[in-house]
Amino acid sequence: MRKRLSIRTLILLMGLVPITLLCLIFGGFIVNNQIGNINKLMSDRAEGTVREFSALISPILEDTSSQASTKAGLSRMANSLLESPGTRSVAIYDAEAKLLLQSGPVLPAPEFTESAELPTNEQGRYFQLTRPVYGPALTQADFHAPLGWVQIGFHNHDYQLSKYQTLLVSSLGITAALCIAAILALYINLRLNQDTKSIRRALERLIKGEHNFYLQIAGDDSLSDIAELVNNLRQAHLQALSELENSIQQGHTDLHNTLETLEVQNIELDLARREAIEASRIKSEFLANTSHEIRTPLNAIIGFSNVLLKTELDKRQHQSTESIRIAAGNLLTIINDILDFSKLEAGKLVLDKGPVSIRDVLEETLQMQAPAALDKQLDLILDIDLDVPETVESDALRLKQVFTNLVSNAIKFTQHGHVIISVSASHFEQGMVTLNFNVTDTGIGLSGEQQKKLFRDFSQADASITRQYGGTGLGLVIVKRIIEQMHGEIGVESETGKGALFWVSLNLPISNTTLELRPFNRLQNKSVSLYATQPLQQNALQKLLQSWGIKVVAADSLDAMDSHTDYRLLALGCNDTESILPQVDRDNTVVISPCPKTELPQKAALLPAPVNHCQLFDALYRGRKAQTNEPQFSGNHVLLVDDNPANLLFLSDALSQFGIATVTAKNGPEAIQRCLSERFDLILMDIQMPQLDGIDTSTAIRHQGANTNTPIVLVSAHLAPDDPLQLRKAGINDFISKPVTDTQLRVIFERYLLVKEVNPSAFNGDTTERPVDIELCLQLAKQRPAMAKEMLGIMLNDLPSQLEQLRHAQNTNDWTSISQINHHLKGACCYTGVPKLKAAVETLEELLGPSLGNSVFTESTPELQRALKLVIDEAELLCQWREEFDLDVLFE
Repeated sequence: MRKRLSIRTLILLMGLVPITLLCLIFGGFIVNNQIGNINKLMSDRAEGTVREFSALISPILEDTSSQASTKAGLSRMANSLLESPGTRSVAIYDAEAKLLLQSGPVLPAPEFTESAELPTNEQGRYFQLTRPVYGPALTQADFHAPLGWVQIGFHNHDYQLSKYQTLLVSSLGITAALCIAAILALYINLRLNQDTKSIRRALERLIKGEHNFYLQIAGDDSLSDIAELVNNLRQAHLQALSELENSIQQGHTDLHNTLETLEVQNIELDLARREAIEASRIKSEFLANTSHEIRTPLNAIIGFSNVLLKTELDKRQHQSTESIRIAAGNLLTIINDILDFSKLEAGKLVLDKGPVSIRDVLEETLQMQAPAALDKQLDLILDIDLDVPETVESDALRLKQVFTNLVSNAIKFTQHGHVIISVSASHFEQGMVTLNFNVTDTGIGLSGEQQKKLFRDFSQADASITRQYGGTGLGLVIVKRIIEQMHGEIGVESETGKGALFWVSLNLPISNTTLELRPFNRLQNKSVSLYATQPLQQNALQKLLQSWGIKVVAADSLDAMDSHTDYRLLALGCNDTESILPQVDRDNTVVISPCPKTELPQKAALLPAPVNHCQLFDALYRGRKAQTNEPQFSGNHVLLVDDNPANLLFLSDALSQFGIATVTAKNGPEAIQRCLSERFDLILMDIQMPQLDGIDTSTAIRHQGANTNTPIVLVSAHLAPDDPLQLRKAGINDFISKPVTDTQLRVIFERYLLVKEVNPSAFNGDTTERPVDIELCLQLAKQRPAMAKEMLGIMLNDLPSQLEQLRHAQNTNDWTSISQINHHLKGACCYTGVPKLKAAVETLEELLGPSLGNSVFTESTPELQRALKLVIDEAELLCQWREEFDLDVLFE
């Protein structure tokens, strides 16, 4: 904004600037005119002096009879001229420009020309005139030549003095005029300033709320009019204040009445709010109780339905049982959705944060959905890019819930083809990674209008879908809200009849805690010939094998498979299994098939599809040749804790199918008592029990007894734990939700129990389960009984102390000491006939090798724990065997 000049400045400018300009103009004109007159006057006087002097000396110059008399006359005339004011010097020249006389200061000689007169020569304060001298009888008209020349010098002292006097007088006049103008301007400004100050003070008092004043300015001008307006404003302000006071008084009365009404309404609203909170609490408790009360019997219904389906039933009984199982499963799905939605609505969904293996979560998800996919002959494929981190920080249970919903939906709406989960990584920055998940199916697809209805509460893409496929329409709503709570994004891309692609994007921290479940680097530089009937499956398996450092030779047919590779891997569909399997005729062949009852050749190992990467590694690395009909987890000892007899009965029956021996407890104190005296391989714990719940029971088990390191899996009728951190603090390793299925149990057992290997004895074909093989002892001692007894005795004498050291190292998580003790045990086993202990210590050493290669070893894996437990168990059996048998008798 342009700066404005003040009124005072404007008045001074208007009062002084015009007068100053006028004075300077007129003063300069007068001074210039006066100086010009003085200069002209001086010039005229000098010209007259020169003419008179020329006329006086012309007779003398004309008389040339006597030079002496001529000079004397000229000198007399010159001296007389020098006495006149203003004359400084005189010089006379003859007609030939010779100097005849010089009086006064010497003047510079003029340059004579033929002109009648020479110009005036000014030199500072002096000037000189040079003129010709003519005879008295001649005039300029009949001029032929002058008689001589006269040069007279004048000084301009009088001229300068007159000029200075003129300038002084003019300056004094101008100064006086300016002073008078300034005095008048200041006076006007002072009067104006006084009036404006009076107006300003009046306005300031008016602003402050003062009204007991009256502004008066004498005169009849604009300022007096302004003063009158200020007085009118004061009066109007007084009137407005009076009206405002009346309005405030009325408003205060109305506000008081309104506040009384609001207070009554607030009391009513508070009562209603408390009633609503209480109702919400009761509803939450009701839903929680409903969850437990409904899901617990559903566990028994679904569990025993599966048990019945495995027995011999006639067709009608099988159909009825299958209908019960399907109806119970549908009811369970609806209950799960409603309970999850209620928890999300109440804002009580708590996310866990811990190390999560993306591959493990997605493989478990696909394994859980495998039966439904098998019914429709659908291929389930997991495709994970090589740059995806092995472990991230997230909530494994909620991730599994998200992808279970998405895969279940994909299977539900797909009649043929495949369902694939693909995972890629991007934006690696500051320990974070963006994981992009795609769940793609070849199902019925979605139109644009149908896609708009997705992710809405109790909404499905089409009303007919509910009748045809069932469901509450809450699955995708729950998925979306879980993803949003994880600060991720979810969306869908689809066209009618062309399948659907649901994408999920999550930005997660990369975890530095990588649980190495297998020594995958042991297969590095091995080669595998790979053939898959489904190209997508072949691509996914190729990425998995390459992540282990295996060289993959892909084949587009069975005949094209490379016969020079270390292993052969076939991934088949149900339709291709029966036709291709008879062609398998080579060792080290692994077949992946979704068909569970496939008859395999003796030289092949069968893995279920979708394949678990640990199972695939075991099949390749350990070289399993064939399946066995014996239970896979036999020899393990599991404690079941549940207050519901039906659940105990079902779980006992389910575990017996896996060859697992079970011990039951009906409540927490009973479970604690059993854990004080017995050591178990796994504990399945119910969460809601009388006397002591599952969390407190687990905490007590972790602090005393023989099961401080035994894996504890919580079995709950709730969908998910309310506080996952509380479970970890209580020492609970995992969580599964009722109703419990065989697939869930198998995943848990594979994670925490040792898998029984059925390997024939390498010595004499003996398959005995005795801890000591006497024949083997004699064979190692070259059939010398004394040496065999001595070596076995030394080993058995050292074993109790080594066993105690192993237990102490296990409790302190000192894996370096465990490795050293295990190595000593291995050396002793090599010279004694203890095949079971030897196999156990070799397995443990094999697993410890890559782990202890790190500079710092701080965390074990479930497989390491299981291997260590097997070593301890076998050592305990040997110690018991030592108490029961006499070596002297055995080696007589």
